[in-house]
Amino acid sequence: MGARRITFLVAAALVGRLVAAGEPPQVAAPPAKPYFPFPELPTVLWFEDFEDRADFFTYGGKAEIPKPEKADPTRNIPADNRPVPPEVKALPPDGNGGSMNQVNVIGSIQKWSMLKINLSATRLKIPGGFKPADLMIHFLCWAEDAGEIAVGFASNEGLHEVARPVPLAKAWVPVSVRISELAGRDGRVKQEEIFNELTLTFRPRTAKGFQRVFVDNMFVTNSVTRVADILPMLEAAHKRAIEREKVAARDGFSYSESSAELLHAAVKSADKRKRKPKTVLVLAPHRGDGPEMIKALSAASAKAKIAFAFVPAAAPDDTPVGGLDDMRMLFRYNNDKNDPEFVLLALSYADAHAPGKAGESVRVLIDRVLDAGCIPLVSVPPSAADSALALDKKLEEFNAAVSGVCAMKGVTLIECSSALKGVNAALSDGELSAAGLAGLSNVCVQALRHLDLNFMGRKQ
Repeated sequence: MGARRITFLVAAALVGRLVAAGEPPQVAAPPAKPYFPFPELPTVLWFEDFEDRADFFTYGGKAEIPKPEKADPTRNIPADNRPVPPEVKALPPDGNGGSMNQVNVIGSIQKWSMLKINLSATRLKIPGGFKPADLMIHFLCWAEDAGEIAVGFASNEGLHEVARPVPLAKAWVPVSVRISELAGRDGRVKQEEIFNELTLTFRPRTAKGFQRVFVDNMFVTNSVTRVADILPMLEAAHKRAIEREKVAARDGFSYSESSAELLHAAVKSADKRKRKPKTVLVLAPHRGDGPEMIKALSAASAKAKIAFAFVPAAAPDDTPVGGLDDMRMLFRYNNDKNDPEFVLLALSYADAHAPGKAGESVRVLIDRVLDAGCIPLVSVPPSAADSALALDKKLEEFNAAVSGVCAMKGVTLIECSSALKGVNAALSDGELSAAGLAGLSNVCVQALRHLDLNFMGRKQ
């Protein structure tokens, strides 16, 4: 089995361009700037635990993965077939891995399992100027039968692949491949190439039928001579990243590394005017809520021992501002007046029932805030605080639409239903009472503190 190789049927189209006489020569684009998922680990260029995203699969998908049957996935592997050195302790599987879909290969009676990842949808740009001999990809593989797995990278230059043994069945086996070991019909990997697709193809030891195959905890390293040296630091960095992760349904507000990337990109291309640090423009749910909400936010900030300055939005004649219509019309005026760093958009039950397409007005408002270079936080009205509200289809659709917009833009969503757990008399006729505003304000300050620490990078 070890001597056999998996062959790929690849049709590569090479397109040439005729350069007219006198036309200036084409200048090659500079290598893509590398992205480091963990800034404290510049030797790690990519890490994927398949827990969040599922949009980069062109073949295969996410699935619940089997629990390890052995504490150490390298145990009892013959020394001459070890995929990685025996001292390497692989990262533990997380619970959701990349599931390899099953295919029949043209011209073969073998039954294979395949996973394709669209690398163009990720931040990984390799080789991208790095030396192929310095780059390695690592992952864990679990299969119902022993066999071999081919690791293939595709670029505009062609397809490169190499096979590795998976000597154990129903056990997590670590696999490592040095990029310079990849070979293809078009020669070795070039330093200036950019891989746009990763293909993993598993061929079982027997051809009796399709095999379930999973991969998990995939990462790419640069200039790492011993994988065992980087794994403890990677585990620690990954743990810190998980601790930074916030889920609205569980924590009351949302935050993730992927959302931070989207938000950084939006703010970076926005208005460059100087902002007042830790200043928060507050657009309340209703015109009468502003003073009460500022009071509650200030109290929560003092309790958390972090000094935010909360500024109430107002009309040019100093009358209070509140509700989605006021937010859209008067945000720019208040932005020019206050130069806030953060903008809190607190939506109401009435906003959810306003005419028009659910969430579209909120999307327009969020775009205005981002274009101004401010960092928005959006709270949605409670949707399941009691049985009457739980049956409100219009409210559910509005909250789902706003949640989708926030996820697409990388904006922190504050979920009132979670924020108000344990708050007595939080609602009055579906709207927030004084107690409800105080409960919401506590979570808003927690979200602001999290953004200040993890997004702005300020020490507290």
